[in-house]
Amino acid sequence: IVLARTLAHRVAFEMGEELNQAVGYKTALEKSTHEWKPITFCTPGYASAARIRPGAALPEVLVVDEAHERSIDIDVLMAIARDGLKKNPNSKVIIMSATIDAEPLSKFFGGAPIINIPGRQHKLTKLEYGPSVIEDIAQLVNSDQSGLMIVYGKAEIDKYSQLLSDAKVDAEI
Repeated sequence: IVLARTLAHRVAFEMGEELNQAVGYKTALEKSTHEWKPITFCTPGYASAARIRPGAALPEVLVVDEAHERSIDIDVLMAIARDGLKKNPNSKVIIMSATIDAEPLSKFFGGAPIINIPGRQHKLTKLEYGPSVIEDIAQLVNSDQSGLMIVYGKAEIDKYSQLLSDAKVDAEI
């Protein structure tokens, strides 16, 4: 939800437009508009349930990001997209992932081209959630290194935000 909203705002800004002129977003819980815009960011579940159904016309361009995070929504969306391309070969489907094995996916889409865009590799340190995670984050913040803590779910985010605040860790949340 946050990603769809954030991307829509950023792309609209980069285009020099207000949100909902050419760019919007839709998720199950929140919409910027009721109309589909030329660029509409949405979650895979919303796209497959509300917009892209078997037999329906595909949008001109469909972008599926983070395809390696396999879920029933993404799998269904890719199956619908593959079938939709047969009906409308002028549509474009772009599947993005930093880690997916692209060969089987290319075969699934009838030999679609694979474009590899090399990027920077960042060292990742996995911190296990527990009492020491706040100390680990404080160390990271005090070392002037950049870092990202990924926490899933509002309750977990609120919990760790409060723990960081209580520990007086000066981290952007």
